[in-house]
Amino acid sequence: MHVTKKYLKYIIPIASIVVILIISIILFFSIPRLSYTYSDEYEGYLVKHAYANAKEYTIKEEHKGLPVVGIDERAFFGHSRLKEISLPSTIRIINRLAFSECDKLESINLENVDVIYRNAFAYCTSLNNLTIGAKSIGASAFYKCEALNDLELLDGAYELGSMAFSHTAIKDISIPRSMMYVESDCFYGCEKLTNINVYGSRLKYNEYLRTLDIVTYIG
Repeated sequence: MHVTKKYLKYIIPIASIVVILIISIILFFSIPRLSYTYSDEYEGYLVKHAYANAKEYTIKEEHKGLPVVGIDERAFFGHSRLKEISLPSTIRIINRLAFSECDKLESINLENVDVIYRNAFAYCTSLNNLTIGAKSIGASAFYKCEALNDLELLDGAYELGSMAFSHTAIKDISIPRSMMYVESDCFYGCEKLTNINVYGSRLKYNEYLRTLDIVTYIG
């Protein structure tokens, strides 16, 4: 009996500490916040990971005195509650799978982004309109964005990857004069797409576009 009491006076404080640690860990991962990683290649910080599963996050322009220049691979992958996010003008790169399967994400500003890598927004089924300034849009970048019905590609766009906008609800699209490459099946499964306006002569002999009967060449 005395032995039990002797051990109890040690067990109770230890148990309390363990409980506090567990609660602290749970709170640490459940509070919405962002972690960052430095990139030598881009000479700035990338958003490495978004903790918790919040409806919105604020991405700052600078971290430790240097610009935040991109979103890293899988940073927001599968964030099922994320509805809206505003990117600062410093963001240039969105890596593969960065926002994939954020099925409640409705809007995001992509006017200042330079490169969107493959599958970056795949299965973002609530995205409904976009204005994109990226020069390069990777393969399947917006695959199965089934609500996407309004898309504007700004002048300066250079390359659309294979299946980049496949299985979206786009009705018509204008491809700017700056475009050099439109890869195979870029608009595959876009059942509502009835018109593609292609400006300039660079894509007149594009193999994929020549297979479509909804293309109009202008200028």
